[in-house]
Amino acid sequence: MKYLVAVDGSEPSMDALRYAVEQAAATGATVIAISVVVPEQFFTAGTTRR
Repeated sequence: MKYLVAVDGSEPSMDALRYAVEQAAATGATVIAISVVVPEQFFTAGTTRR
């Protein structure tokens, strides 16, 4: 069994990761933690909308 945990640095996501690690340790499963970063959007003159 594998647990997939999305982590964004928030306390709730870290709690979820800790819980998944505890469950994995108890059951012999593995944990995969992922973090997705959205690149910042850069605007130049003429690209903004009103």
